[in-house]
Amino acid sequence: MEVDLRIDAVGEVTGIAGRLKVIEEERARAKELVDRAAAEASSLAKELAEEIPLRDVGAILGVSYQRVHQLVHS
Repeated sequence: MEVDLRIDAVGEVTGIAGRLKVIEEERARAKELVDRAAAEASSLAKELAEEIPLRDVGAILGVSYQRVHQLVHS
């Protein structure tokens, strides 16, 4: 058995269900953007690492040497 509980008003606060849906959708979009940015950063780091030292790649990307190492080897 499954129970689906929805609260749409608490005192003077109304439209809770709709606002929660918007929050959920925005979080999903944000996750998608973060995933895309991470993939692009990894791709760029790998390309740059073929040309310049990892420390320089880190300076370009604004991340630590350790993070560049992770990106290049992911």
